[in-house]
Amino acid sequence: MSTLLKLSGMVLTMVMTTAGQAQDARIRVDAGERGVPISPVLWGIFFEEINHAGDGGLYAELVRNRSFEDANTPEGWSLLPSSRSSQVAIDTTSPLHPRNLRSLRWEIGEGEGSAHLANEGYWGIAVRAGRSYRLTFYARSNADFQGAVVVSLQSREGKVYALKRLSGFSSEWRPYTTVLRASGTAPQAQLVLSVDAPGVLWLDMVSLTPVDTFKRRPNGLRADLAQMLADLRPSFVRFPGGCFVEGNSVANALRWRDTVGDLIARPSRWCLWGYNSTQGLGLLEYLQMSEDLGAEPMLVINCGMACQYRTDEVVPLEQLDEWIEDALFAIEYAIGDTTTPAGALRVQHGRVEPFQLRFVEIGNENWGANYEERYARFYDAIKARYPHIQIISNTTLRSRPVDILDEHYYSSPEWFLSQAYRYDGYDRRGPKIFVGEYAVTQGAGTGNLRAAIAESAFMIGIERNSDIVVMAAYAPLFVNVNDRTWNPDLIGFDSARCYGTPSYYVQKMFSHHRGTHRLTTTVQSPTLPGVITQGAVGVGTWQTQAEFRNLTVTHNGKTLYQANFPEGWQVVRGEWQVVDGVYRQTSDLTDVRSVAGDKKWQDYTLSLQARKLGGREGLLIMFRARDENKWY
Repeated sequence: MSTLLKLSGMVLTMVMTTAGQAQDARIRVDAGERGVPISPVLWGIFFEEINHAGDGGLYAELVRNRSFEDANTPEGWSLLPSSRSSQVAIDTTSPLHPRNLRSLRWEIGEGEGSAHLANEGYWGIAVRAGRSYRLTFYARSNADFQGAVVVSLQSREGKVYALKRLSGFSSEWRPYTTVLRASGTAPQAQLVLSVDAPGVLWLDMVSLTPVDTFKRRPNGLRADLAQMLADLRPSFVRFPGGCFVEGNSVANALRWRDTVGDLIARPSRWCLWGYNSTQGLGLLEYLQMSEDLGAEPMLVINCGMACQYRTDEVVPLEQLDEWIEDALFAIEYAIGDTTTPAGALRVQHGRVEPFQLRFVEIGNENWGANYEERYARFYDAIKARYPHIQIISNTTLRSRPVDILDEHYYSSPEWFLSQAYRYDGYDRRGPKIFVGEYAVTQGAGTGNLRAAIAESAFMIGIERNSDIVVMAAYAPLFVNVNDRTWNPDLIGFDSARCYGTPSYYVQKMFSHHRGTHRLTTTVQSPTLPGVITQGAVGVGTWQTQAEFRNLTVTHNGKTLYQANFPEGWQVVRGEWQVVDGVYRQTSDLTDVRSVAGDKKWQDYTLSLQARKLGGREGLLIMFRARDENKWY
């Protein structure tokens, strides 16, 4: 096939000629005629606390269960072997703060040497040579304790990378802080607190964070993960969910007021994805993150409904004002000036200038009569005070207008390919569309090229219809590979490393190469000869040794063929042998093949097991095989 580009004035013509074809395929682009404008905020990101995306991920806190609120036992903490006896337990008798009732009571006994208390963080604490880490904690002691606390970063084998000594403990809660500079690199180090004197010590809010957070923000973000987001160049950030906003009951639904202010005053919150959230990533941090990424914030608020996929629990209408006030507080905190109560509170928390906020979503994946009446209450209250805010709805409604409608799609590659023209026929008189969550979730592995290509076809359809689809975001954004609750995800990471899936690079490509208008395009293509849909099956290798077994061919649930190697197999090339029913190829030649079956087979499913034994490249799995030169 050859391709020829012709430019005539403002018209670009692409001519594709296929060998043996009498006709050409022509794509004509009229660069002189502007079509539909493309939304300047089309491509953004969606952050949800899922898969330990925040705690144990983007949020730079390295200590797990830092405030001991995760359970009635000190989860994440352990006593290391020592000649000095000691024991730990959760204590609620004299809390550091009334919103965080638990602290750790550490009773150290008589004896020689030191007692050691360790925290391994979120599947390891990654330290790098030459990097500094800020440690803070609150502590108090009984009168018997006259010792010091030695804090260190250590490998699991006891190699010490940094060490400091802190003293001066009393019966009152006091903060302690120091900076630990690592002398070595370890992806799975641990924080160790050691004491060498008897008595009782209480600990709370034990925090360890890198000094070099993203943009060096206090209480900031893990730099490498945040940079992955920055490299996407998102136009907006939708936060913090998702089902995380709703909770699996009203009792643990999101309250924005709980996420601002001193960390010791922020109550932890159960995350319906299976772990406790510190709420260290709060409203101010999300707004600051959006600004640091050069993106507009999109605030999601709870509308007085728990996750409808899990429960039908809702806030009674007579109690809804409290939830509406929480939403108004969040908006005022973001954009209010110093004369407003929430705006003044933001200034008190260190941010003087208001943020830019114009998108607010009421609820997440909510629907039905309960949502309709609650949406109306929130809509009226927000629009009355902030008429410029564009309100995003989860579904079409009759009670109030919908500025933007949020649609979510998770399906197979085939579905996304078939939906490339989905928005061509949408009613332009209806609300604008926000594709708030989408991803290929079937046949995608942990993120593969097939999924990414299907998503890109769907995204082209979004871009082509950007007069109505004004915003879109892949979901979910992050996965800690040690807690893959949802699969696949855009960015994977562990304590020390991160990577983007093929879908990440598709998102990056679309975001980096944005247009302003759609150009008028026409396509003329010949009728191509029919695609071969029939044929036999085969296996092979390419400069590789491999073996194959359990090969079956089925059609509509009926078994057409079950391999009995080597019976019926025609060796085209290579050195094939059968060992215990396994078909093995041991040469390192290129294009090695062996085929079997009926050339009339059609619409079948081929399944088998294969593994590489050695060599430079990989395997060949053949289907629709007609002869030596015609096969897929």
